[in-house]
Amino acid sequence: MNTDSAAYRYSTALSEIEGADLKKMEESLQTVVTLFADNPELKSFYESPKVPAEKKKTAIESAFRKAIDGEVLSLLLVLINKGRTTLLDNISRGFTELVDIAFNRVRPLITLSRDFPEKDIKAIVNKVEELIKNHGDQFGVVDGKTVEFIPRLTTDESLLGGVILRVGDYQWDSSVKTYLREWKLRVHGSRIDLKTANSLSD
Repeated sequence: MNTDSAAYRYSTALSEIEGADLKKMEESLQTVVTLFADNPELKSFYESPKVPAEKKKTAIESAFRKAIDGEVLSLLLVLINKGRTTLLDNISRGFTELVDIAFNRVRPLITLSRDFPEKDIKAIVNKVEELIKNHGDQFGVVDGKTVEFIPRLTTDESLLGGVILRVGDYQWDSSVKTYLREWKLRVHGSRIDLKTANSLSD
């Protein structure tokens, strides 16, 4: 996430509240974001510059006072006052990134070429966790702290075979699709080199 962005600054300020329950706040943010995603009209109401701020705050307090963490509710109201309501999604994502760091959580995205039996998926996930543990410094894992893995799995038949692993900015690609593409590039490059060599020898 862009650390110079306004959303990141709000996320950071929220994470630095003394004595705050970070996981509870994270859950509250996700509750609000999910509710807005499932109810576009409510999201439009919250974000619309045409709706008076006081009307928004009254509605938001009534809807969320007992349902979410008090600090998160305060954030929603501050965003209304500042006219920055459209930042909420990015604030939630940024906050989750900060909580991941605080609790040594890693979220590997594993893309498979097809659906596998449960036992095979478990074996793949275990291999990924082992890889991350053995190369923790590359993935932002803090030595000496318990690592919490939250793997996400998806399928992409265009890969033809193999696996793509993504953790943050790191990507490891062992797919057949990429291998074939790189093989074609090598063959094409060899042909160009051969043609160049022949032209120089003429």
